[in-house]
Amino acid sequence: MTTSAKPAALSLDNIKPALEELLELRADKADIEKRIKELDVLVRPVIEGEGKMQLGNFTFECKLQAGRKTLDKALLSVYLEAGSKTLSDFEKVGAPFTTMSVTEAAKVL
Repeated sequence: MTTSAKPAALSLDNIKPALEELLELRADKADIEKRIKELDVLVRPVIEGEGKMQLGNFTFECKLQAGRKTLDKALLSVYLEAGSKTLSDFEKVGAPFTTMSVTEAAKVL
């Protein structure tokens, strides 16, 4: 019985350049994400104040979003022990928050 050899593309020697590039890209990604957060902190207050800003084909917009609804399990267990209630009695809403989106305008042909 013969065993088949691994294809050359899967050998460690052949993927070392890809691994090195992957490590470099991951480092770059971390640096880029850090810079994006820094710039987001800088521009968000201005965009929130303006509501919407246009830069070339891009629109920057901040909108206030409602907080998430979650189930308060601790409160639910207390009320379940005391008697029956409806699900809405156990819902709580988080604090409102803003989101920022960047969209590119559609290109006209």
